[in-house]
Amino acid sequence: MSDVYLCFVDQRRQVQAHLSELQVSLASSSVAQSELREAMEAFRVKSESYRAKLEAAEIEKAKISRAEALRTSTSFHRGRIV
Repeated sequence: MSDVYLCFVDQRRQVQAHLSELQVSLASSSVAQSELREAMEAFRVKSESYRAKLEAAEIEKAKISRAEALRTSTSFHRGRIV
């Protein structure tokens, strides 16, 4: 066999090895991207859940404050009338 042919075969093996490395790297990157997307989605869902709970707590707090204000106001007015 000629030296040119052997050189070509060697280069072809090197290119195929590099291609295989790139394919493995791409597969790893795709898995990492997928895992990152899942983690981001889980965080988003948790964040929305916490935000909804916070809003509900703030609404409840406002209702309680209003009720206490009405009770205090009513008690004050009753005391003045009696």
